[in-house]
Amino acid sequence: AEIDNLWEARRGCWFAARDWNNDRTPLDNVYPGDCCVPLSQLPGVISQAEAVFTASGLMPIMCCHIADGNFHLTVPYSQAERQTLLECDKKVVELTLSAGGTCTGEHGVGLGKMKYMKAEHGEVHVNVMRSVKRALDPLNIMNPGKIFTLDDDEQL
Repeated sequence: AEIDNLWEARRGCWFAARDWNNDRTPLDNVYPGDCCVPLSQLPGVISQAEAVFTASGLMPIMCCHIADGNFHLTVPYSQAERQTLLECDKKVVELTLSAGGTCTGEHGVGLGKMKYMKAEHGEVHVNVMRSVKRALDPLNIMNPGKIFTLDDDEQL
């Protein structure tokens, strides 16, 4: 009952961002950003993250479950704004990492955050992860090309 209402409100963030266009002509998409920082860093990082996007003309909608330091920047954008959006997201991830956080709190690394793995964990740790992946999945059939590639020389 009450928990269902909370989840419904959270799920509604994406739809609210999609429907809010702030005088843009048709929005092509909504970007679901996801980062997590230590609680002591959260107020500053959220403020800085919002400033990064608003300075570029994009309006992030914050949807947070901040008790664990996780915050989502749900950002409506048009295709013409996509490069600006990606540049802003990179700055926010860099802010998050410099504050001792992680590039993803719950959405996972997948393809979009692969490029931050070495910056967050270091090359040695990424190579350990690759070794574990090779040992458990020698045919590379479980989520190939996600989180990291198996090529040690690749610049993530």
